[in-house]
Amino acid sequence: YYVTEEVTGEKDSLKN
Repeated sequence: YYVTEEVTGEKDSLKN
């Protein structure tokens, strides 16, 4: 799952 830097706060866990 790739997350944009705009939501790299809440979705930081989903980024991994």
